[in-house]
Amino acid sequence: MIPKGTQADVLADSCPQHFHLETSSIIEQEIRSHGPEETFTTDDGTTYCYGDEKKRWQTGKLSSSGAVIHWLKHQIIQYAQDEISLVFSGSPRTMQEADVLMPLFCKLYGSENVHVFLLNVAPNTSMYRNSNRRVCLTCRRAIPYTRETMGMIDCPNGALSDCADDSCPGKAYNNNFAAWRM
Repeated sequence: MIPKGTQADVLADSCPQHFHLETSSIIEQEIRSHGPEETFTTDDGTTYCYGDEKKRWQTGKLSSSGAVIHWLKHQIIQYAQDEISLVFSGSPRTMQEADVLMPLFCKLYGSENVHVFLLNVAPNTSMYRNSNRRVCLTCRRAIPYTRETMGMIDCPNGALSDCADDSCPGKAYNNNFAAWRM
C-alpha cells in the first residue's frame, strides 16, 4: 500500500499547476523557524506560543487547530492567487480546521473543484508505518518502510534519519493514537 503523502505527490506531479501542500511540513517549518518563547496571534485573537506547539509536535499530539488554520490559511490564499491548485494529504485534521478551511477552499477554487478522498487505514497499520518510517534530513521527505526501502540509507537528496530524535515526531504517535481519530 502506498502512503497518503506519496499518493498526493503522484497526483500533484501528474496534474499541471498542482502542488502537494503538506500540513506536517508547514507545522515543522513554523516550529523550527521560531524560538520557544515567541508567540503569534490568530485572526480570532487567540495567542499561541511556539514552544507549546513544539511540545505537542514532539510528543506526537496534534498541533492546536487554531495554529494550523493560521499557518495554512495564508499559504492557501497565496497559492490560489498564483493560480496553483493544491493537493492535501491528511488535512484538514480536525472538524475545527475543516469548518474554517473547507469554505475557504470552495471560495478560492470553487466548490465544484474541491474533491475529498477517504483512505481508510487500519490503526495497527498506521502505527506500524509511523513507528518505522524514516525521513530525509535534507528534503524532509518521509520514506515508507517497505521491503524495497528497508535497506536504504540515503534518499537522492541526503541521509535518512531513523526518527530516533525529534526530527520525526511520528514515533510518539503510537502513544497518542486516540487524538488522531475523529
